Amino acid sequence: MDNFYTILLIILAVISIIFAIVYFFMRLAKTYVIQNSDALESLDNVNSEYFHMFNFEIDEMQHYTKRQKNKSAFDRATRHDIVMEYLYKYGGRLQETMEIARQNASIYNEYSNICNEIYAKRHTDWYKLSIHEKIELKMFGEMMFNPPRTISLRIDNRYTSPKGQKRYCNYCILNTQQIEEAFAELDKMEEAKQAKQYQRSMMTDSLRYDILKRDGFKCVLCGCSAEDGVKLHVDHIVPIAKGGLTVASNLRTLCERCNLGKSDKYDPDGIN
Repeated sequence: MDNFYTILLIILAVISIIFAIVYFFMRLAKTYVIQNSDALESLDNVNSEYFHMFNFEIDEMQHYTKRQKNKSAFDRATRHDIVMEYLYKYGGRLQETMEIARQNASIYNEYSNICNEIYAKRHTDWYKLSIHEKIELKMFGEMMFNPPRTISLRIDNRYTSPKGQKRYCNYCILNTQQIEEAFAELDKMEEAKQAKQYQRSMMTDSLRYDILKRDGFKCVLCGCSAEDGVKLHVDHIVPIAKGGLTVASNLRTLCERCNLGKSDKYDPDGIN
């Protein structure tokens, strides 16, 4: 048994010596490459020029966590709803980050072309061993800048029970294109919201009076009037929520009961 441990120690010592020798010669080879590579020197000069052009401080992966109040809310939550909520709250900040990434990408195209040209035109007559070229290529790649150029968004949906005994989580990751598509959808939703608000603002007291007078101050569905003790409303035949406009041809007088019953129903092929 003593002989076994002795042999094992000798083997480990030999392996350690071999690694030390390899490390020593690799260090020599690396020093030789640094001293002779014009490509590394040129890249260092280019890096000095481009360093302040890039923004390295942004994170390529943005995070948002939605912590639900109960398990039912966790189960009901959809990726779409959480993404829209995030963009509504923090969309401005995310757009700024994405713009920085786009600027990095634009500058990087020029930077990488210059780097590729430097490497393509490098001098190779100083190579003494094949390892020198491999070391140079590895160092060249490590020296090149790699600024954030794309943005992804991770959405976490989480719920933890009151006592912390049960934890639930699901997540999704959106790439840059999916984020931009979500922004486009949010813009459409905002435009639709503004359009609805505008159409409601068009219902002036003067227009309301004109519609009531045109309809004889009676509900066009049941015929009731204020004399019957009902409250009269001016209704959008095609609801605003479905694209209806606040114009006389799309307005009519309804009593409160008929209007509430109709709600936002609309049958394009039938009677309304």
